[in-house]
Amino acid sequence: MARRIGEELVERGLIDARQLKRALDAQLIFGGHLGTNLIELGFVDEMALVETLGNLLNLNHATLDMLTDIPPSVIHTISRELAEKHQIVPIKLEGSTLHVAVINPRNLGSLSRRTGCKIVPRVAPEIRVFEALEKYYGVPRRARYITICNELDRQIERVRGNERAAAGEPAAVEESPIIGSEDDPIDWEAQYGRSWRDVVDEPEIDPHDGSGELDGVVDRLCRADNAAEVSAAVLDYAAQHMAGTILFTVKASAASIWDARGLDLDPGRAAKLRFPPLSGSIFSVLRGNEFYRGKVPDSPGCRCFYASLGIEPPAELFLAPIHLNDRLVSVFYGDSGKDGSLDGATDVYIDLVEKLALALNMLILKMKIRAV
Repeated sequence: MARRIGEELVERGLIDARQLKRALDAQLIFGGHLGTNLIELGFVDEMALVETLGNLLNLNHATLDMLTDIPPSVIHTISRELAEKHQIVPIKLEGSTLHVAVINPRNLGSLSRRTGCKIVPRVAPEIRVFEALEKYYGVPRRARYITICNELDRQIERVRGNERAAAGEPAAVEESPIIGSEDDPIDWEAQYGRSWRDVVDEPEIDPHDGSGELDGVVDRLCRADNAAEVSAAVLDYAAQHMAGTILFTVKASAASIWDARGLDLDPGRAAKLRFPPLSGSIFSVLRGNEFYRGKVPDSPGCRCFYASLGIEPPAELFLAPIHLNDRLVSVFYGDSGKDGSLDGATDVYIDLVEKLALALNMLILKMKIRAV
């Protein structure tokens, strides 16, 4: 999808091929959607992006005004757990029809059954959906997304100021808010994210989302006390469904093998291998994609990758990046072997990778606690 959006923007003359390549490279290294990286690099404006998304997906788009002042009665139609999990925000309720702002309509899942409403999706940039999730549900954003939104809002205000000046209207005067006044009390939980009590409470689980398949992995990841235990938990599970699995670690623009299962690799040789994450290797299939599942492309980079490992290219491949603090730190690799296909649903593999990222973040927090 990201590549299609980029190609559409190029065809419309909104960006050029060089800018698209830079944005695709940034997306792989820093994460986020392609549109977020294009906006962050200053290559495209927000309105052009959302209109392009809407045209590609054949959906109406959610305007910034729609996300600005949503009534509590509408917000309450979707629980915080569902909103955060599916990255959606309800914006309007008309009878039994619920309009929602979405990043990706495939994330809607069983939302209609869970809400009892007919769901009408409206596409929106992820930066604005994350902003609304924080505002209405207390789901905290990373600093990167706050910075981008603040800059966009300043640009919007400058444009409005110029329009007022051209119309001969007086400039707007920004009043300093009275913090914590009786008329405008602060909702501290909304400001700083979830209460710790909410975090440790049992979250709402959709019995049909397949997450129960990973219960054993989750227990091991929660108990993991070091990186080796994290990788063992993930790869032991993956090895039950894949012929070969590898976790790569990415440092200083080079990927190396962290741990592996099911592949006849020479330990000494494997320890010395280094692969470029942006081009010239198997990782190039991730440029413009949040993950990849399919056949191995017949390209020089892919052939060189498997020759370096000393194995034959598989019939089917799954790859997914792992980002921490907006930086590519690892890549999960799984294959079906030379014959056959991968055993397992793509959503389960994606869920596994997301849990891996959370476990790595948890390890970092444990290290910081011990260092205090």
